[in-house]
Formats: sequence, structure tokens, C-alpha cells
Amino acid sequence: MQSEPTSSQHARVPEFYQWQAPGKPGPSVHLSLDVVERLNEEYLRCLKHEPQRDLQGVLIGHIIYRPDPAVFIEEYELLSAGEEAAPSAISQSSVERAFGRRIAAWSRDGLHQRYAVGFFRSQRAGWLSLSESDVRIARKHFSDPENVALLIRFSEARINEGAFFIWEQGNMVSTQSYREFPFEVEKLSAENREQAQAVAQQEAQAQARAQTAQREKQPPAQPTPPRTAELVASAPANLPMPQARTVREPIRWAKLLPSALLAAAGVATLRAGLDALPTHKSAPAPVILAAAYQPPIALQVDLEPRQVNVKWNHGSPVVVSAENGELTILDGPLRRVVRLDRNQLRDTSVVYQPVMEELNIRLELNQHGGKSVAESVIVLAKGPGRH
Repeated sequence: MQSEPTSSQHARVPEFYQWQAPGKPGPSVHLSLDVVERLNEEYLRCLKHEPQRDLQGVLIGHIIYRPDPAVFIEEYELLSAGEEAAPSAISQSSVERAFGRRIAAWSRDGLHQRYAVGFFRSQRAGWLSLSESDVRIARKHFSDPENVALLIRFSEARINEGAFFIWEQGNMVSTQSYREFPFEVEKLSAENREQAQAVAQQEAQAQARAQTAQREKQPPAQPTPPRTAELVASAPANLPMPQARTVREPIRWAKLLPSALLAAAGVATLRAGLDALPTHKSAPAPVILAAAYQPPIALQVDLEPRQVNVKWNHGSPVVVSAENGELTILDGPLRRVVRLDRNQLRDTSVVYQPVMEELNIRLELNQHGGKSVAESVIVLAKGPGRH
């Protein structure tokens, strides 16, 4: 039996980050956080020894087709420095041949538990979109409808992002990913924990609703007979039951008359004394006006036809002293992140065209010394084409 190609082994059970294009029928992608961590380490190694080199290679794992298609990425294999992409056509042809060799080594022949499920490439800047060379590689070597492409943007500021590209009706959408995500283990683990807590909360709420419905279906409990009735029922029939007697004493009005006259005289005297006092209008209580709270960033959103304009106070001390910032826009299932440097924070606003009716916008400022300040705002907007 042919042995599976060797790769570095880790004893720990891998944790996966789940990605899926919102509202699309494509497969869900489960990316091992161990792969994320090791690719970040590969980038740091290249940055130290080969500063101009980008990473490129094959994604290795397996695919599940039922009940819903899912791609599991558990390993990867890098192309060597001489095989990776370069501008010339000869080098491009060399890259395609290199992919062919890697796929042959990780062929899906029923002998390997893992096989090639896609490819990846890194870049230092720019939009995460497939190049013409990427599309040719996808069509030639990764044309299965469940194959995926992964682009990674590594940043010198250690703010790394990734994006998956999938096949849709015979074409791989190349201009923009449906959903970008942070390519950092800490952030992906935190997102996994938040999703697990949300699922647990939903399950607890569903269980509570089921218990409430079950209680409502149960018949009402029969009332317990009073104890006195039991005593009466157990009493011998030949003993007479005691009868309660009420004695009414007549009211003696003659004795109350002197007290009533004294009370009336006291009320009259008190009223006369009060009428003799001078009347003064009490001064109104002073009104203390509290100063309105002004948030440090003063994040605000102006609604305009078919778009929103995100602004903040450029002259605020926390904005002026910030090293950089991150503007995150949650548009339904879509997540967009805009990185802002020091100069952009002081003179820039962001215009965004919403898709859904509700936006969650958050601006986080990174201060010197590792501290951060953030503000969030929820916007109820109308998406494009809605009236």
C-alpha cells in the first residue's frame, strides 16, 4: 500500500474555524487553527530570510458530501522558493507544473485519508482577489465544485486577514470574497467561543420553552380539602356540634357626646390659627443642568440615499494620539474591516453601501503602550434598491 506523504505531526486535537459564504449554496469550509498558526510562522520565517517571497502551496484535507458538503483543511504543503509565482510566462508554467506534482503526491485515489482540496497564496498588500494565474490554476487542477482557494494578506502591523473563494455555477468568483476573516489564531478562537456560547444559549432557551409548554399541558392539581372538614366528618354522629354565639352590645351615644364636642372645638381653634399666619410662596427649587456626555471618539453615522457615511471627531485627544485604528462593519452575515493609519484617522471618513437593513459599526483605536479605545453604533438603514 502506498504510504501517505509525510508532514509535520502535532499531538493536540486540532480546533477548526468554520467559514461559509452567506446566503450561498456552496460548501462550508473548516480550517484547522493549527494550519493558521503554522502559516503565520512560515510568513515570519520568510520575512526574516527572504523578505520578497510570498507563500504558495496546496491545501490538504478531506471533503464530506452528505448531508451538506463540507471541506476540512487539516494540512498544507508549500511550493519551494524556485517553484513559486513570478512575473514571466515561463515561471507561471513552472508553477502550474509544480502544482501538478503536488496534486499527484496527494492524489485522491482511495489510499489516502487526506488529499488535495484546494490551494493557497499569500500577498503583502492590496485587495484579496484572485489573479488570472490563480484562476488558471483553479480551472486546471482544482475544478471540483467543492475545491477552494485561500488568499492570505500578511501585514507588517500583524493584522493578517484571509478569504476563501469557491465555485459557483461552474465559475470561481475571483473579484471579491463573500466573507473575509482574521487570519490569527487568537481572534478565530475567540470567535469560536462566542459562537459556542450563542449556540448554548439558544439550546437553553429552547429547553426552557419546551419545559414551559410541557407544564401548560399538564392538568391542574386538585385542591386539598380543608382540615376542618376532615374533623367534622370524623366526629361521632351522637355528639352535638358547638354553636357559635355573637353578642351585640348597644352603642351608648350619651357617653360619646362630650368627646365629640371637644374634638370639634380643637379643629376650629387650629383652623383659626392657620388663617392668621401670613402666606408666603415657596421659592422654586434650583434646577441643576448636567453637562451632556460627549463620547471620546464621537462615532456617528449619516444616512444618505443608498449609502451611509461613517464619521468621528478628528480632533478628539484619543483620535489624535492613536497609533492606528480598525473600523468593523457587520452587515447581516457580511463582515468588512477597514484598517486606518494615524493620518487617515485624523482626516478621513468612510462611505459604505449597506446590503441589509441593520448595521453594527465599531471603531477601535490602538493607543501607545498596547491600550485601546472603542465605540460602537447600531444603524437601522435600508439596503440598496429598498424603499
